[in-house]
Amino acid sequence: MILFIVASVFTLKGQTGADTIPAGYRADEQKPTLVMFTASWCSPCKFAKNVIFKDKEVASKLKDFNVLFFDVDTPTGKKFFSTYKSDRDGVPTFILMDKDMKVITRKNGISSKPVDFIDFLSKAL
Repeated sequence: MILFIVASVFTLKGQTGADTIPAGYRADEQKPTLVMFTASWCSPCKFAKNVIFKDKEVASKLKDFNVLFFDVDTPTGKKFFSTYKSDRDGVPTFILMDKDMKVITRKNGISSKPVDFIDFLSKAL
């Protein structure tokens, strides 16, 4: 079993997603938001989208979130990623925000176990 996981916990003090990610990107302002920074060439990103996100339990949990994907190779994705990245960040990077768009936590990389992603999502619920 391959395990792609690198975790880091980080918060932006005094800044919210609402400061940088316009409200029009969120479908429901009463839900927390999951932001995924991705790239078309990123194998772990594809694994997250095609395997982890399609897991029945993960898909069920994701219904409780606004889910935003930003490709870091596009101008919009690059702009938002530069706001949220640290020196050690790569893709995929996941950021959880509460319904007020305040950063709760973040992680880099993806585990091959859906339960690990469910645990990450539970930090926002």
